[in-house]
Amino acid sequence: AGELKITAFDVLQANESVSRSVTQSYIEDSINSVLQRYYMLTFTYNLRTFQQGNRMEMERGRNFERMHDH
Repeated sequence: AGELKITAFDVLQANESVSRSVTQSYIEDSINSVLQRYYMLTFTYNLRTFQQGNRMEMERGRNFERMHDH
């Protein structure tokens, strides 16, 4: 019921932030820092499976009590 996922960002190192503004009076080149290559590890667990198991246990308990109440 668990899922492990590895994600890679900017693998080709193409993430650059360069821009140019041109007006009548000046030209401005702007270079900004951006995130470089990084990896992310994600673990996901589905709680619905856990809840269904609890419901089944509760149903069994109710059925057991009904059988022994008579």
